Amino acid sequence: MNKGAECPPAAASPSPNAVQPPWNATVLVTAYNRSAFLERALESACLQEYEPSRYEILLVSNVPEHGETLEGLKKRYPQHRLRFLRVGDMGIGEMLAVGISTSEGKVVCLLNDDDEWTPKKLPRVVSAFQSHPGLVYVWNGVQRISAMGDRLQTRGRFAASGRSSKGDELVEATHPSELVRVLRWRALGFNDSAISVLRELVMPVLPELRAIRTNEDSFLLHAAAVSGRQLLFIREPLTLYRVHGGGMSQASGTGTIQSWAKLVQNDRWDLASWEIIRTMAQGNPALLSLVSREQAFSRLVSASRDEQASRAQLARALVAFLPYATLMRRWPGALAIAWSLLSLLNRGLSRRVYVVSVRVQSGG
Repeated sequence: MNKGAECPPAAASPSPNAVQPPWNATVLVTAYNRSAFLERALESACLQEYEPSRYEILLVSNVPEHGETLEGLKKRYPQHRLRFLRVGDMGIGEMLAVGISTSEGKVVCLLNDDDEWTPKKLPRVVSAFQSHPGLVYVWNGVQRISAMGDRLQTRGRFAASGRSSKGDELVEATHPSELVRVLRWRALGFNDSAISVLRELVMPVLPELRAIRTNEDSFLLHAAAVSGRQLLFIREPLTLYRVHGGGMSQASGTGTIQSWAKLVQNDRWDLASWEIIRTMAQGNPALLSLVSREQAFSRLVSASRDEQASRAQLARALVAFLPYATLMRRWPGALAIAWSLLSLLNRGLSRRVYVVSVRVQSGG
């Protein structure tokens, strides 16, 4: 430097109360009447390899005692911002809508009350949003764990993206062929705890999200697809999906009357959710074709599981699904057809077969 050159002014030290740089995030934890694994889920969010001042943890729950759990975490992790939002009895879509509208992060990362994250989850996802300005949706790979936290064999829809890709996949929603290639594989494990979205993606469709009682994962995926922006599928398993007896889908393996009734009710909600998604996807022929496939699949599963459905209704659902069977991966379509045929012959036997298959898939 020349002696006569003026030295640049030293950078001012940031004030402790100064607004942090962009790409702050919200970890949105949704909790119901399950408490056994909530603290582990929250702690995994606190143990991220990411600056605590750059993200918040928002717990949305209908259980007052969960606020006490959060207070205990605050004492152990005082550098983190943890907030508790108590809500009434509401469906998952409404709970997510309330949480997202209350969140303060640009990126919202979902976490169920019985799952966990690896420490690299948040930095990996936030970095992806920083690197791709057009990105609105990220899904990452999933590793199954037991109730005690032991790693289980990961297969089928939980293994990475369920497809043969060896790396991450960035998909342009403006390219219908690319979008269809990804979404046609029903094996994608859209566990909520593997989903992260740009907050601005969801805000315009909050009314539709509020109406969702189940299938919220598919709703968020299709909202991203309709946006015409970018979706990223990360192969690395950053989410730990806990297999236990407390989840509704997993509890179906108990074979009890109550759990079976929940499955039948869930089927009805699932069909209603696809109608909402169909309305949202109007004007996109490629997406509408895929939604029609999912609706046909859901109707077949619902008719096969609902003992109140007549044989004629089941037969019609089977015929309606056949044209779409070849558009799915082999095992979901083939199993749905085989199970519906068995239901036509013997409802009781088909129910027992279903219960056994769920136990096998859940590692039980």
